[in-house]
Amino acid sequence: MHFSSRATPQRLLDFYYTRTADTGYSADHRSDGRRHVLGGMRGGDAYRVYVTPRVGGVSDVDLVSNAGH
Repeated sequence: MHFSSRATPQRLLDFYYTRTADTGYSADHRSDGRRHVLGGMRGGDAYRVYVTPRVGGVSDVDLVSNAGH
């Protein structure tokens, strides 16, 4: 799923970290200096949240999950 948000990258990462941790997923954050990746696993299910800031205070978000197959 892809969407854009006016939330800061940190706010988005905090939100998804809390949601995934509350449901038992692990969480690991990495950044290449521009794009942020939050990802983790729970059993055989995995997720990734990609957050990329754009000019004008907008963040692009891509959500990828194999849960629910």
